[in-house]
Amino acid sequence: MTDETCINIINFQQSIQKVCKSKAKTLEKEIFSLKFKILILIFSFKNISPTKIKDELSLAKSNVAMFCKTLQKEGKIESVEDKKDRRAIYYNLTKLGEKYVSSRLKEFSKNFEEKYSVNTLLKIEKNINSLCEILSHQKGE
Repeated sequence: MTDETCINIINFQQSIQKVCKSKAKTLEKEIFSLKFKILILIFSFKNISPTKIKDELSLAKSNVAMFCKTLQKEGKIESVEDKKDRRAIYYNLTKLGEKYVSSRLKEFSKNFEEKYSVNTLLKIEKNINSLCEILSHQKGE
């Protein structure tokens, strides 16, 4: 990989953060927080285990427990015991959590829509989806 590509990858998050800065000062802070990343995982996977969260975000198990406990206190997630193995738990979003994630995603999308044309947005979406697909297949998998 070239130096330029490496730099582009490093600068990518900063570019996304600039889009988030425009109107809502809190959106940028929330979207890139670990708590929100956990909510997105739970939103995406449903019935997700703490181990899956730990592995996906490269967090310590204790950090996952701490963040999930906070999100439960906020009423955004709930824990569900496995019916076959009572030791196993899974997390799901509550109605409040679903509403919160949906509102943040809409706000995030709106910031892009205000800054870019429809054609540019379609290109961004296509390329982001392609990049995510490529990155999901690492060597050895």
